[in-house]
Amino acid sequence: MDIKNLRKQIFINSQYCTYCIESGNTVAAGIMRNVGYKFFEKFDDEKIQILNSVYRKYTSILNIIVILGIFAFIYLFLFPNYLKLMQLPYYLFIILLSAIPLVGLFLIYIVINKFYENFLSENFGTFEKTQFKPNIYNVEPKAFEQYLTTPRKSSYIATAIILLFMLYIFTPFLISGFNSAGKYTFAENLSNIYLKFVPINPDIYGQKGYAEYNLKKYKMAEKDYQSANLYSFSNVYDNDILGVKILDLSFDDSIKAFDSAIYNAEKDENKYFLMNEKAIYLQQNGKYNEAVKIYNQLINAYESKKDTGFEVDFVYYNRGLIKLKLGEIESGNQDIKISKKMCPDCKFELNSKLVQQP
Repeated sequence: MDIKNLRKQIFINSQYCTYCIESGNTVAAGIMRNVGYKFFEKFDDEKIQILNSVYRKYTSILNIIVILGIFAFIYLFLFPNYLKLMQLPYYLFIILLSAIPLVGLFLIYIVINKFYENFLSENFGTFEKTQFKPNIYNVEPKAFEQYLTTPRKSSYIATAIILLFMLYIFTPFLISGFNSAGKYTFAENLSNIYLKFVPINPDIYGQKGYAEYNLKKYKMAEKDYQSANLYSFSNVYDNDILGVKILDLSFDDSIKAFDSAIYNAEKDENKYFLMNEKAIYLQQNGKYNEAVKIYNQLINAYESKKDTGFEVDFVYYNRGLIKLKLGEIESGNQDIKISKKMCPDCKFELNSKLVQQP
């Protein structure tokens, strides 16, 4: 097939092909492309011009309604019911997500096509309903030549769709970059905009929660981390929730929150991690004796080769600091010496690691 015939093949499968000629008769394309309307005459240029204009008008209306229908389906049905839908059996979820749009699309095509049929009947007279089967041999040369010189509106639509897709893909990386650079207000604002359009993205809720945590908006951060858990169908952000919660609670309530989280930890690794975080919190609040007891338990767990989620060199260092404060100079220096031997390049700081950038 040469290049011209290939372009004709593309033309006859596009909405720019509005009619073809069969045995001297004009067959107009339906909005539903497999349907045709055979008129027992060959339309003159004036009728063809009207046919082209009206066909494009109806297909434009169809495209607009389809796009609006897709947005309505996504924003009025899919997003509001996303959590409930995800709890359905997999096969039922797939059926609903495919059947509703397909049925809706089919009904839209039928309705628009019916209006178009009425127009043809009223303006061009009687027709015989048939199949629309244009080929490279019955396409009118002038129709094809007009197609070659007509600007492609579809290319603009395709470009817009590609841009939207790129924004969908790369905006999360941009938000993460803002958080990494410490531009938390930008990260929060961009997250808010993104979630207006995609309100079910758990990663964005996590990024927004991290930005709000750094902006000291602890209640907002807690809410967003909870949403991140909800939409990820996991408890992956539990530690972050605890981290922002204790910053907004009294000391006693924070300890209760730690104890509850430790009690409910499913894995030893997370249990020991939370115990270490509790010890850091106690140490930061001057509760040295209580903190050192936990550090002792953690070091015993490490020496017993249990699964631990903490950095043991930091545990030794923090315990050493407490011992120095309690006057146990020799033992405290020994712990600090052990920690620096374990990690000579570490910068030891008494900081919580509950809240981490996603």
